[in-house]
Amino acid sequence: MKKVAIIGAGQVAEKVHAAYYQKRSDVLELAAVVDPVSQRAEDFCRRTGFSHAYTSVTQMLNEISPDIVSVCTPNRFHFEHVLAALEANASVMCEKPPAMTADQARKMAETADKNGQILAYGFQHRFSDEATMIKNHLDVLGDIYYVEANALRRSGVPGWGTFIDKELQGGGPLIDYGIHMLDTAMYITGFPKVKSVRAYSFQKIGTKKKFREIREMGSKQIHSRRCNFWHTGIRKRQDHPTEYFVCFEYQRRQTECGFLWRSGRC
Repeated sequence: MKKVAIIGAGQVAEKVHAAYYQKRSDVLELAAVVDPVSQRAEDFCRRTGFSHAYTSVTQMLNEISPDIVSVCTPNRFHFEHVLAALEANASVMCEKPPAMTADQARKMAETADKNGQILAYGFQHRFSDEATMIKNHLDVLGDIYYVEANALRRSGVPGWGTFIDKELQGGGPLIDYGIHMLDTAMYITGFPKVKSVRAYSFQKIGTKKKFREIREMGSKQIHSRRCNFWHTGIRKRQDHPTEYFVCFEYQRRQTECGFLWRSGRC
């Protein structure tokens, strides 16, 4: 059996990665979980059936020697954790985005190739029914010269985890889920060579100190519909990219994304 370890004991690690590994317990040994907070790692093991809790990635890799490692830490730590796992001869499934910079992502890919290990990222939208249908029928569309991808989380700044911490995440909604739309568009069209990139961002609500106008929208209505709006992420300063253009020699990709959007209905 192959041994599996998870680095980062957060929500996505438990609800997605661990949940899948549990279904494959016939061929996978749920070996270890690493988290800087020891109690959180121990609680994670108790809930999911993983055998060992660690606070040190290095110690876990040395003692467990896992075959597969899921990296579910904040974006800032993807680079070091992926490299450590690859150097320990483990294949890696890393949450998106790959890293904080393009140079880091290239280094990660080069290390995986050098060590003969698999390195994959959580770009699951590539495999949605919609993306699969379009990719399988590109010939019907003819020559593609313009692609537009949109993503909205309606009235929902993600207040859990580290989504709104720019130091740990590296950005706002573009890094959170806009990257999914960009990746899907690139994947469907075969990753054509990028000629130029242009981006715009703004930070409106993120710098407000008074929430009167937001409260007037009706906090009771917002909370009753699970739109944790003003009390989760509004008070933290953050850039909010809204448009992201990727231009090719004959094509253009446009991705628009934002955390906050209000209409007459929620």
